[in-house]
Amino acid sequence: MKKLVVYYSKSGNTKKIAEVIAKELKCKVISIDKVKASDLDVDLIGFGAGIYAFKPHKKLMKFVKNLDCKCKKCFIFSTSGAGKGQMGALNKLLEKKGFKVIDKFACKGEDTFFVTRLFGVSNKGKPDKEEFKQAKEFCKKIKN
Repeated sequence: MKKLVVYYSKSGNTKKIAEVIAKELKCKVISIDKVKASDLDVDLIGFGAGIYAFKPHKKLMKFVKNLDCKCKKCFIFSTSGAGKGQMGALNKLLEKKGFKVIDKFACKGEDTFFVTRLFGVSNKGKPDKEEFKQAKEFCKKIKN
């Protein structure tokens, strides 16, 4: 099965997780601003982004909205200060485009929102080895 991981990462958090997932799945990882049509000739795509204002980053949402590919099987992942999924909007958009979302993964990332930094609850250093371990465990489910 040919796989691909595409992501948008504003702060670098999601890029770190995307790279761990791609390494574990033994596939290519590409930022959405560098994806070519030929890259999308795969059987499974992983879509990832950070969560901003309770939704996946708008650049990933726009990318998916404009996406035209034959692949219709995917998984989604995110990083956020809360470490919670909040990927309902992405999930709905992918399903509307005909994708089957086989699984989801979310983990903590360093929060760049100024209020969380002000109060010292920004998850400094996240994602770290614990989140990387969780991402690897997630990949075991994807492989099966």
